[in-house]
Amino acid sequence: MNWLQRDTKIFNVGDRRRKFAGRPLASAAADRCSDSVGAPPAILENIDHGASFFDPENSQASRMREQVAMETLGELLDFLLEKGGAVAIFDATNSTVERRSLIVNTVKKRAGSTLQVLFLESLCFDEVVCVVSD
Repeated sequence: MNWLQRDTKIFNVGDRRRKFAGRPLASAAADRCSDSVGAPPAILENIDHGASFFDPENSQASRMREQVAMETLGELLDFLLEKGGAVAIFDATNSTVERRSLIVNTVKKRAGSTLQVLFLESLCFDEVVCVVSD
């Protein structure tokens, strides 16, 4: 999209969460998650971001993930509505009906009908890519 001269930016929730958790990022990811994202949410400090952090039964971690996602979505909307952005990609795990509804409702509440939301879903059927080895 940038090649077509559309001001485009990716807002990656995982990059933001890892930055705030003190985990190193690849340089491209670090560029996307610059200091402009603000101070780290206090709730992410000193938290283990291992597999238990993504356990659906871990309600505290679920609230934390949701907060980071919604803060990132807010930054995306700032880019589109206040900073002249044309296209924004909200790169996050938006796999539940609840999360997708929250995104659409948040966008509508802030932008009315001026923005369109499109969900892209990728499916991998290549066993070589999908198989996790020990």
